[in-house]
Formats: sequence, structure tokens, C-alpha cells
Amino acid sequence: VLDPLAQRWNQNGKNVDAVICSSDYTAAGAIRAITDRKIKIPELISVVGYYNSDLSDYFCPRISSIDIDIDNFSNIIVNKILKLINDVNEPVEKINIPTKFVAKETT
Repeated sequence: VLDPLAQRWNQNGKNVDAVICSSDYTAAGAIRAITDRKIKIPELISVVGYYNSDLSDYFCPRISSIDIDIDNFSNIIVNKILKLINDVNEPVEKINIPTKFVAKETT
């Protein structure tokens, strides 16, 4: 995943300035790959994870992350699935799950 990042780094004089990852675990891997290339976080590139898991606080540097209320998210999804099981005509709807950005040491 990060080899394309390394190839694009400073391509045409334009640096990638942020990587947004699908989880805090993916962000940890991105941080490792970026620091292995001697690219400074957050001075030259920011890294953001997702879920704001415990890992984001224990990793060094602490990972900035998108926080989601997983209990609320799970309840909404389970309720929607149950409605669909009980009524195949249940309308499709857009569901917005509240999130918040938690800035730590990687941004």
C-alpha cells in the first residue's frame, strides 16, 4: 500500500501531505513504513487512523484518529438488519454515524 506513496513522494515537486487509513492498525503500519523512509511525522506528513482504538494511545507517536461510537454504530446496523429481515420492503436509507476527529501526535 505504501510503495505507491513512496513513489509519489515529491513527484513533480508535490509532496503527499497526509495519509488517512482505514483503521488505527493500518495507520500504525503506515507510520512504520513512512518512518523507515526517514520521512518525519507530522512535520512532513500527517497520518490519521480510524476507530480511536487503544492502539492509537499506546503507539509512538500517538495516532490521531477518527473516533466512532462503536456501540451506537452496532445498534443502528443491527436494528436496520432486523427490519430488513422482517420486512423485505423496508426502504433503503442513508444512515449517518457521528464521528469526531481526535488530534494526537501524528497531525
